[in-house]
Amino acid sequence: MAGPSANPDDPTNNPAHADHWGRGREVRAELIEWLCVDQNAKRLVPRGIRLLGARITGKLNLAHVTVPFALALRNCLLLERMTSEDMEISQLDLSGCYAGEIDAENIVVHGNLLMNDLHASGEVWLPNSTIGGGFFARGSHFTRSKVDPQGLGFAMKPALDAAGSQIRGVVEFCCGFEADGAVNLVDTAIGGDMIFTGGTFNCPNNVAIDANTANFSSGVFLGTHPFSPTGRGS
Repeated sequence: MAGPSANPDDPTNNPAHADHWGRGREVRAELIEWLCVDQNAKRLVPRGIRLLGARITGKLNLAHVTVPFALALRNCLLLERMTSEDMEISQLDLSGCYAGEIDAENIVVHGNLLMNDLHASGEVWLPNSTIGGGFFARGSHFTRSKVDPQGLGFAMKPALDAAGSQIRGVVEFCCGFEADGAVNLVDTAIGGDMIFTGGTFNCPNNVAIDANTANFSSGVFLGTHPFSPTGRGS
């Protein structure tokens, strides 16, 4: 915990107002990397890393790293692009964070991937990933990158790209979820329910949701609350 309150809902832990946070709430990205990478350091955190209401300074690079514990960055501000392609981790929680681009191609998450209320100002890139639990993005806001995004689906201007991924649990893009850019689910296999209830998908004059050749083993729910796609489906 970096803030004065242990309650994630406390206004003092809202990263939208991180410009008012003092230096005492800053955590260097290099410190998190060291705890996840160094073999001796890993033994110091058997229960995982949990930060609440912190400003992460520097670029967090966990690419090609095996993390044997859970990493929870709750309501944090990530000032630079987060890189975690080919990372293997027990569980990853970025709920409530404000971040830029997140590169996580081929990531393996043995438990849940939690991105509830995440505000990403650039593309979240998760193609060919494996998630052993659910992928939760309730109330999140994903935005396509201002620069050309990565991946073969760049022409659709994706805000979230999870093409070719294997997700064994529930996927929730609901409850105030908003994507300003396409959501790419091409060739994605989802073992649990797919829930779009109350989601907004904005990609005018382009594909808003592409689920071509995706495999949904359970139900797909649009719900009774507004499901608002602006753009073409595929």
